[in-house]
Amino acid sequence: MQALIFSVTKLMSACIVSGFKIIGVEAANYASAHQLRNGEDVSCGGSTVAEGIAVKHPGELTMEVITRLVDDIVIVEEDA
Repeated sequence: MQALIFSVTKLMSACIVSGFKIIGVEAANYASAHQLRNGEDVSCGGSTVAEGIAVKHPGELTMEVITRLVDDIVIVEEDA
């Protein structure tokens, strides 16, 4: 897992050096990284088509990478 995180961090760093912006996307029902990044209380739950990213609370290392390298996180609504 650490090798994967290192690889993603290296890729994101290369994008930043090249002038790219890194934009994260979270489903509205699971906007935990967006909430943490903005100092909000984390409140997540419900159904989503994005089950693979339905994270109620991102890990410390994940948030460190997001804080350092991600320019913005966009929240998207899902139609039922």
